[in-house]
Amino acid sequence: MKQHKIRVLKISPKMPPEVVTLDNNLRALQEAVSIGADYVGLIEIIHLDENACILCNEEGKLIPLEPNRRFKNDILCGVFYITGQDDNGNLTSLSKPLLAHYTEVFSTSEIISPAEAEHAIYNPSTFCKVIMTDKIREQILDIRNSGVTNMFDGYTVQRIAYEKGYYELVCYIEEHPNEYVNFILTGKA
Repeated sequence: MKQHKIRVLKISPKMPPEVVTLDNNLRALQEAVSIGADYVGLIEIIHLDENACILCNEEGKLIPLEPNRRFKNDILCGVFYITGQDDNGNLTSLSKPLLAHYTEVFSTSEIISPAEAEHAIYNPSTFCKVIMTDKIREQILDIRNSGVTNMFDGYTVQRIAYEKGYYELVCYIEEHPNEYVNFILTGKA
């Protein structure tokens, strides 16, 4: 069940992490990741593990937002949040142990030049290796059975998946468009 408010970890540039509460709806989350931007941007979800993910501005480097923290081989720009996630891919409050863990992981603020952030390489496979799972199959079939859109319209399917909280499916279509189309055509992963 989707939580209407979630307790998460806010990571601001040059600041220590802080626990905050966010409204768990698309507009509020877009506004939360757009602090420092001239407009409300798009959100991006980067899976950390089965219980947590990063919620950030998809266009953080393009806007450009202030460089924040290094993460793997990339640099996250602007304010971002560490949220929990449930088995259905819904964003949830972080548990106390995860709050403590990610507070420590992101405790060191960094000085990162805009030029360094601009040249950091984003590699989605570093963050999110999504394979076709039974859960993703069920999510695809649920959207297909709703009859709301043509399943070959990947962007619309991703939007609907996001609205339904099917974040794994959003990632899967983004990273594996050919495999997604093959599944729609053949029913095989």
